[in-house]
Amino acid sequence: MPLLEHTHLVHEPQRAEPNDAMATVTEPPVMQQEVLLPVVLVPGEMWLGTVFDSRLRVLSPIRVRLFSEHDSVVAEATDLDEFGYGSNISEAVRDIQRAVVQLYFSLEESSDRLGADLASTWAVLQRLVVKIQQPT
Repeated sequence: MPLLEHTHLVHEPQRAEPNDAMATVTEPPVMQQEVLLPVVLVPGEMWLGTVFDSRLRVLSPIRVRLFSEHDSVVAEATDLDEFGYGSNISEAVRDIQRAVVQLYFSLEESSDRLGADLASTWAVLQRLVVKIQQPT
């Protein structure tokens, strides 16, 4: 993952020399030291090839847009209008995987009662993910 270096200026107090009888320590003058802090960049897009649920198989990778929002990483399955959140990329991706699984089973259960928007989402989801027949 790419890293950037971010400059952060740190103020350090200036000390009086021990032999200077008249010297007193006052408010620190502006003395700056450069400190480089790593900043992790969130990639803009990825393709989700699994949902880590043994009942489902991804037929065609699911496009996921990744971005930062406040202190969180957001994973958006743009074709499905679903979101996952986390404090890092791994957590956000895992959350979107769970959201896709929940969406699949929720839409499957109510497929005969879906409005136009959800019926469209269900059609897209069925092209991307398929239910695996479990052995009996």
